[in-house]
Amino acid sequence: MAERIIPAGDAHGSPPRTDDMAEHAAAGQGELRGRLRVALVIIVACQLMVVLDATIVNIALPRIQASLGVSSADLSWVVNAYTLAFGGLLPLGGRTGDILGRRRVFVAGVSLFTVASLLGGFATSGTWLLAARAGQGVGAAFAAPGALALLMTTFRHGAQRTRALGVYAATSASGMMIGLILRAVRSEWRPGVHPRPGLARLRVHPRRVQWLA
Repeated sequence: MAERIIPAGDAHGSPPRTDDMAEHAAAGQGELRGRLRVALVIIVACQLMVVLDATIVNIALPRIQASLGVSSADLSWVVNAYTLAFGGLLPLGGRTGDILGRRRVFVAGVSLFTVASLLGGFATSGTWLLAARAGQGVGAAFAAPGALALLMTTFRHGAQRTRALGVYAATSASGMMIGLILRAVRSEWRPGVHPRPGLARLRVHPRRVQWLA
């Protein structure tokens, strides 16, 4: 009596459905590409925020001086308070991310930056504004290393990472110029204007960076 040979597939003898497998793989790849795009947008937005904030107040300094009564000697500290806090604490921010987790420190840095932006936007004195600018620098020092680390761990080696690094580098290089251009278009400083973009980023980040790293 001849034996019935069951083809490779399932227990009922039906061949494997390669079309379904291919569709499932394509859907998975599409979802992955979508997540990587969102990740790149968040990381680039953070880097632009950090670089932009170093120059975006330069042209508005005369208005800040007139509105808050900041002396000429203290006016440069509106810029220096941010850059010194950012540059001085940048190594600490990177090391903290290695110890406590890059995503956690990244979100904490962006949150601190946003809160400091909110306080700075409603400043009524020069001291208040300088303290807020220093707080922005601290937040940026913890967010920037986490952004770069998340980019390196999220994107694989090869063309994918090269493209992501190219976008990141272009954003860093153009951030200074963008800040000056924006302030040339609108150089008026008003309390309460600055925190709005930061609040929008704060609403986006906690939901979108959970799967990073």
